[in-house]
Amino acid sequence: MVEPSDWRFNKQVHSAYVHGLPLPQDQVLLEYVYIAEDGVNVHSKCRKVSSVPRDVTDVPVWSYAANFPVEDRFLKPVAIYNDPFRRGPHKLVLCEVYANDWTPAPRNFRWSCDEVMSRPDVLEAAPWFGLEQEYSITDVTNRPLGWPSSFMPQPDCELLWFDLVSKRTSL
Repeated sequence: MVEPSDWRFNKQVHSAYVHGLPLPQDQVLLEYVYIAEDGVNVHSKCRKVSSVPRDVTDVPVWSYAANFPVEDRFLKPVAIYNDPFRRGPHKLVLCEVYANDWTPAPRNFRWSCDEVMSRPDVLEAAPWFGLEQEYSITDVTNRPLGWPSSFMPQPDCELLWFDLVSKRTSL
């Protein structure tokens, strides 16, 4: 059995998934990231554009079918960041979800937070808050990429909370 102090990060596996993927050279990939209808899960969809957006106002609104074929939703870009996975000119686009009549979707809590935070009395108070999200990329066997094949986390291991992710994604 491999002891925790002997863990090694397999750079070849990492490179194959992160740096070895072919990416378009003449176009920019925008990964639209949004909170799903359940208010818990995060979804994304990707589109190609012909030029690098200067800021979030250059990113087009996009639609998706929430309860296909009944309800359309709109993804309104609210922030844009460099894509740490694809690198280069590619971007992550954080979005709010709106109904097809442009009212905030039921789980669009960012909208109501922004409304409160924009009030003059709140702006004067200058509140601060922050969010942190850690992640790990796992394969379909639920093993973090690059981990030795002879090691699996024990039931009391902190890494088991990543189990939720591996059941919804696969590489």
